[in-house]
Amino acid sequence: MCAEQNPRLNRRRFLTGAGALGVGVVGWAACGGGNDDEPGQTTLDRTIAQDTAGNLVYAPGEPYVVRTDVAQAQAGRETRRRSLVAFHHLSDFRILDEESPLRSEWSDLCDPPPNTTAFRPQETLSVQAAEAVIAAANSIRTSPVTSREVDFAFHTGNAIDNAQFNELRWFLDLMDGQPVYPDAGAIGYQGVQIESPAAAYGDLLQTAQRPFTPVGLKYPWYAVAGNRDILAQGNFAPAENANRFAIGAQKVLGLGPDALAEACSNSETLLGPGSSATIFNDPDTLIRGVGSDGNRRLLSLPEWMAEHFATGEFPGPAGHGLMPEGIDAAQAYYLVDSGGVHFIVLNTVNPGGYASGSIGSAQFVWLEEQLIARSSRYADAAG
Repeated sequence: MCAEQNPRLNRRRFLTGAGALGVGVVGWAACGGGNDDEPGQTTLDRTIAQDTAGNLVYAPGEPYVVRTDVAQAQAGRETRRRSLVAFHHLSDFRILDEESPLRSEWSDLCDPPPNTTAFRPQETLSVQAAEAVIAAANSIRTSPVTSREVDFAFHTGNAIDNAQFNELRWFLDLMDGQPVYPDAGAIGYQGVQIESPAAAYGDLLQTAQRPFTPVGLKYPWYAVAGNRDILAQGNFAPAENANRFAIGAQKVLGLGPDALAEACSNSETLLGPGSSATIFNDPDTLIRGVGSDGNRRLLSLPEWMAEHFATGEFPGPAGHGLMPEGIDAAQAYYLVDSGGVHFIVLNTVNPGGYASGSIGSAQFVWLEEQLIARSSRYADAAG
């Protein structure tokens, strides 16, 4: 949970509590996750809540709720239940390069901020946190209701945070169980945090940069595009000026009052044509030198799709649902049929930018064709 999501939980309080949590996550990743022989726990068993001091603590589980809004519950249903398919739903890992020059932590000074995720105190641990989620999914092998074995998994978008190549490789290598090197640019931490989130763990920021070999997901999995997978900062279509920021050796830590006012009123100012020269030449701009890294380059949608074919044979499938013939046309939508259940995967990322989403006309026609082909009855536009 981020500090912004609870007004009672300020950033300093979160950082104090997140230090111990973060060390546990790093330790989990370094040791290769949990014990495969231990059954996994779900929210049926326990949940995570906040105590009165704002600390994250374990809380009681949440039982199943029988829905009666569609039909009345019938007696004896416990003996008649069956699973058509069982899958893990993963989403929004938002793995990020927290040292990237393209990050815009300074925008937190805007009133109001253009978004609530310019800086998150726990972001140094995004790779390790995702590894812990994968290990937890591996430990839950069957449906807790019918005991059907898990068939596959979906990751439904925003696997990464800033549309960068290195972030995508970290995600794919996590899922494949290949060695992950969370550091980028120069060796060692070069982010905006000047000290560890918790005094008891003074080397946390540096420890988070260490390479490790993850457990990898044990199930075939399918990918879905999210706005942060395709758009810089989740809002801007990749452009040359933004790419220069990303792979460069200068990180903007703060803007002068005039530049800040302009950037806060128009969030595209910083990434617009010619803006970098204006900002870097402003004597009030606060800049730190960082290690440049070509692997921070921004990816187009076809490049993002193609990278999903540069993965291991296991757990598969090749392309993770994306079709090779759709790469050049940027058709990141497809169909998965499993056990008589049809999963229609759409790409709702708006190519013009921002997170509101859109579906192009070609994709809309394709969607309608799939629904008609798999429906015994349907209503057309005239009802």
